[in-house]
Amino acid sequence: MVDYAMDIYRELHGTDCEIPAEMELQKKEVLQKLEDHKADNGCKAFEDLCNNHERRVSFVHAIGNCNVDCNRNCTFIGFF
Repeated sequence: MVDYAMDIYRELHGTDCEIPAEMELQKKEVLQKLEDHKADNGCKAFEDLCNNHERRVSFVHAIGNCNVDCNRNCTFIGFF
């Protein structure tokens, strides 16, 4: 969203304009928060689950919501 706000600012003030320091700082803060969340154990576990097909399938089996045909054919958000 910060990048979008910066794009709108450029549209309003011209592509050669200087972006306000507050926007640049906010962008850096958002990117830092994203990196912090990636390092978080809960988020890391979820990311690992999403990126590992065998773990996803075993997780689905463990919670009892398994439809094998769906797991083979599903491309929802690229997870399967």
